[in-house]
Amino acid sequence: MEYGRKLKNMENEKHPLDDLKNDEITEKQNEKYAL
Repeated sequence: MEYGRKLKNMENEKHPLDDLKNDEITEKQNEKYAL
């Protein structure tokens, strides 16, 4: 578990823009369900 978490943190640091894109996509999906 610890190793996987470390690996994930490294990936997150490598792809901050991807995280932002994912957040936007999630927000759009949430808006869809809210309507």
